[in-house]
Amino acid sequence: MKQLLIILLWLTGITVSAQRINRDFHDVSLSEALKYIQEQTTNYDITFIYDELEDFRVTTHVQRKSVPDAIIQLVGFYPVRVVKSGEREIYVECTHKTERHLTGTIIDETGQPVAYANVAVLNPADSTLLCGGVTNESGIFVIPIDQPNILARISYVGYKTIYKQCDNTELGTIRMQPETMTLKGVTVKGERPKVQLQGNSLVMNVEGTVMERMGTAEDVLSRVPTISKKGDAFEILGKGVPLIYLNNRKLTDLQELRNIQSDNIKNVEVIQNPGARYDASVNAVIIIHTKRATGEGLGVELSSWSRKGHGFANNERINLTFRNGKLELFANLFGAYNKRWEKGEFEQTVFADTLWVITNKQKDKVYNPFLEGRFGFNYQLNDDNSFGGFYQNTYDYVKTWSDYDDDLLANGSIYDHLQNSSVNRAEGAPKHQVNLYYTGKIGKLAIDFNADYTYRNQRNRNQQQELSDEYDDRDVNTYALTRSRLMAEKLFVTHPIGKGQIEVGEEYTNTRWNSSFENKEGYIANSNNEQHEQAVFSWLRVCAMSM
Repeated sequence: MKQLLIILLWLTGITVSAQRINRDFHDVSLSEALKYIQEQTTNYDITFIYDELEDFRVTTHVQRKSVPDAIIQLVGFYPVRVVKSGEREIYVECTHKTERHLTGTIIDETGQPVAYANVAVLNPADSTLLCGGVTNESGIFVIPIDQPNILARISYVGYKTIYKQCDNTELGTIRMQPETMTLKGVTVKGERPKVQLQGNSLVMNVEGTVMERMGTAEDVLSRVPTISKKGDAFEILGKGVPLIYLNNRKLTDLQELRNIQSDNIKNVEVIQNPGARYDASVNAVIIIHTKRATGEGLGVELSSWSRKGHGFANNERINLTFRNGKLELFANLFGAYNKRWEKGEFEQTVFADTLWVITNKQKDKVYNPFLEGRFGFNYQLNDDNSFGGFYQNTYDYVKTWSDYDDDLLANGSIYDHLQNSSVNRAEGAPKHQVNLYYTGKIGKLAIDFNADYTYRNQRNRNQQQELSDEYDDRDVNTYALTRSRLMAEKLFVTHPIGKGQIEVGEEYTNTRWNSSFENKEGYIANSNNEQHEQAVFSWLRVCAMSM
């Protein structure tokens, strides 16, 4: 066994160091903290630019951590990258290098620091997200910024959101006030979610808190520290777009988040410095941990909601579960009907050799039915082993009617009047998705396995009529077809060795994609494209611990 361990250590290029860092850091600069750690070790050379990291303040308790793990804990959720090269070299650098840093301190109504509050930096003109960060354990935040004028949005679950317009780099001390939450017409009073650091992960509990009443996983994620929703996607402040996992299964379609009810979520884990278990291109990972199902018999859940504005939307959901002993069967059906209309008008001036003034009026009407069904099973062999799977089918159809009316002036004279009307039909033909998983233990061997298959056709038909006062009228008809297929599987195995463990994993993905485009009038060139990608990723890692 001893010889095997020596060989594995040699293969993975790992050096075991008995050096451990024990230290309380209270409101010191990251540069000073790194300098202290460098003085405590002879096995690592830590390279960083002192002035670049001096503004980032650190308050944390490091207990019996290796040098690399201690540095990752110090960095926390600052926009700072830690890279280990070879056996000795550790490089620490700011990923967003600017001369200006937005700083401040967030406290609650009693004057205590608010840790892990989200601070989003917005453009004052249109409130688009520019960058952001979170507060540390002392309620302090430091965010690199480029713009001289910004709008800061400070938010945390259970407190009123605060907006601060700022034309300098110091926001000072900001006191947040509690808020009684009203969700779907119901006033909710309950425990605020606890947020804590576990290793290099930030974990926010949902079970037993007001977060259970948020609605779906999509609603929960938008309120987790460090996570920001941008359109239909999520991103980690300072890290970009993350991978999202449901327990041990990677989500390939974020629409699935709408099928996960918030009261079924145990906690949400955010990993900002993923290790060898993930591909090197992965900057961050979100893991949604759900509760273990309890009770037996048939369960039925019905939900419905509607919204009216410039149009209306209606959503219906049916969730069925049946549990008997170790077996759970489930079926989910979600349907939506959305219809909206809008109109607008704008004027555009183009300064060129000719002074162009374009006045545009437009009207749009959109009709969008959506249907999604899923059924599957879970089987709990024992407390340590379970397996299951599901099949899901999704149908999405969007029909858009558009009318445009344009007046073109050239150097003040009428050049042309254009009218354009179109009907566009985008049909997501049934999307098939299949998943199988196994998670468990055989003796001391822990195994996680997931496999996914997805197939989809997407069709787009566009009929367009263009009328011109000065030039020829024309009809333009286009048709586009896209087919895509994905096969993916991931296996992760761990086994203890001495006072550490060995980790072995592999991941395989195979994608095929082809698209065709045609315009029968010949105004636009026809095309046909095909793409095939295959990737295999594997790793072997030995984690050794010393007393």
